[in-house]
Amino acid sequence: MNEPDHLLHPHEHDDNHDHGGPQVDHFDAATSELAGALRRSFGVLKLVMFVLIVLYLLSGWFSVERGERAVIYRFGDIVDRGEPGAVKDEGWHWSWPFPIDSHVKVSTAQRTLPISFMLDVTDKEKASGKIGAKYGPLSPERDDYLVTGDENIIHASFEIRYEIDENAIVDYLQNVYDMPAPKTEGTATRPDYEQRPEYTLLTNLARNAVIETSVEWEAMEVLTGRQESFLRGIESKLKNRLDELTAAGTPLGIRLSDSGGVIAMKQLELEAIMPPRQVKDAFDRVFTAEQRKSQQIALARSRGESRLLQVCGNNYPEISTAIDREFDMILDRTATDDAGKARTEGLLAQQKVVEDLLEASAGEARSIILQARSNKDEIIKDARGDYDRVMAVLPEYLKNPNVFISRRTDDMLALALSFNDVTKVAVPPDAKEIRLTIPRDDESPIGKEAGADRMKIDTESLEIPENAPDRR
Repeated sequence: MNEPDHLLHPHEHDDNHDHGGPQVDHFDAATSELAGALRRSFGVLKLVMFVLIVLYLLSGWFSVERGERAVIYRFGDIVDRGEPGAVKDEGWHWSWPFPIDSHVKVSTAQRTLPISFMLDVTDKEKASGKIGAKYGPLSPERDDYLVTGDENIIHASFEIRYEIDENAIVDYLQNVYDMPAPKTEGTATRPDYEQRPEYTLLTNLARNAVIETSVEWEAMEVLTGRQESFLRGIESKLKNRLDELTAAGTPLGIRLSDSGGVIAMKQLELEAIMPPRQVKDAFDRVFTAEQRKSQQIALARSRGESRLLQVCGNNYPEISTAIDREFDMILDRTATDDAGKARTEGLLAQQKVVEDLLEASAGEARSIILQARSNKDEIIKDARGDYDRVMAVLPEYLKNPNVFISRRTDDMLALALSFNDVTKVAVPPDAKEIRLTIPRDDESPIGKEAGADRMKIDTESLEIPENAPDRR
């Protein structure tokens, strides 16, 4: 089938029939203009795409503030896990933008977690801030409390102070961070501490530590002067629980604050640690008695210390220790015979130490020692004089004891009868009844003080043999 000539040779037909030359030029110009517009549009599109790519890459920059640490996740796994650079410190850092990388910031500032074992308080009591008396029984569904080792009940309120260890951020993110917080109604009004991932786990650990510690204490010990030791006991048990988790291969990356991981916190006008209000009056009476006891003990100690200072001076603790050691050495009976000499020498050396300390003391002990030494010298001197006197007359006594005694008796009677104030009474040797008339004190000088002084016998005036040494 043959095509028409005007279809086979269009240009020839146009040349022969030149009716639209200007239309062809118009078509070429439009085509050229469209191509230029498309080229410009593609240029703008490439520029926009370049800007978007740059912005996308720049979105990977993030800053870590002071008191924060960050970790980068790549496709859900921590980048450089186990390496020192896995945890990002304060400053600017870059990671691939989402969905390749993501980063998580963790605050290392101190956090607090309240732990309460308090009784139920009504809304009216909360509004007024005053707790009224209530004598109904406690209810486990309503009131919270602790049972002590002596089977008493106390209420207590604590605050756990802790931080996320900056050297264990990865442990915290692996073992704690994804742990869901408990869901309750009114989530928006929940306190901040309840929205933390570690809330449920740390609360259970802390409550168990408090319960285990309370059964090791008596109620009066906790309620009186040993609360600080009780709190340190709770802190120690909580640390042990965290260490046990670390040893089991699930470290939490949580550490208690060095300034005090567990403290007691008051609520309203309630004491941080208190007995049930149903028996508070009975405990108050015990408190009063304990206070009086403590005051008396403190007073006795103060008086004792004052007396020790008065007696021994400022070095009385050293003197007391030395005397106790000397006493222990005296009571020591465990040494063998072979060690008897060494023990004796040690005792003598310790006695010398005690004597030196007492001589150096500035209190009454030194005066007592000096007076004792003076008395000792006097006694020794008197005893030596008496001994010399006895030894002087001993040969004469040994020659004839009866004569010696009779002679000395006569000498003493003569000396006694020589005093004018002595009343002499002659008694017949065969008298069956003797009556003596004793003069009244105001009629006789015997009872007067002057007469009494005169009645003292001067033993120095006794007749002494010539060969006896002079005591003076």
